[in-house]
Amino acid sequence: MAAHPPGPPSPPAVRLRRPGWRDPRLLLGVMLVAGSVALGSAVVSGAARTVPVYAAARPLVPGDPVEADALVVREVRLGEAADGYLRADAALPAGLVAVRTVGAGELVPRAAVADGAALDVRPVAITPDGPLPRGLAEGATVDLWFVPPDAPWSAAGAVA
Repeated sequence: MAAHPPGPPSPPAVRLRRPGWRDPRLLLGVMLVAGSVALGSAVVSGAARTVPVYAAARPLVPGDPVEADALVVREVRLGEAADGYLRADAALPAGLVAVRTVGAGELVPRAAVADGAALDVRPVAITPDGPLPRGLAEGATVDLWFVPPDAPWSAAGAVA
């Protein structure tokens, strides 16, 4: 076997510069990672910003007192519309009554409640002449008509 002649000696590898902590590529990479973490954290916290508001635990009908046992707290994202609802992070005002029907589970709008002392209304109990319809439930809206007995168009006031 023939021996190959030795080649020219290779020059030693020379580093241009020794890597260190002050390498601009390392600093740029650390700044990019830190910036993306901060931006991602801001986006997630902004999307998860909720406010506590009251929801009706049972149907609230006009005239019902609005007290803590009739309400449950829900955490919701409403943004700027949060002020239109009864907030749970403030004390519940005393003497509130429902002025319109609020269904069970529905968020309670501020427009659906009022101070009971400031209202000029009162509940009136009526006794119907016949049975109530089957579909009539608590909180349902009904029309009531009153015809005075001495009105000329009523049966009692009709002239014979």
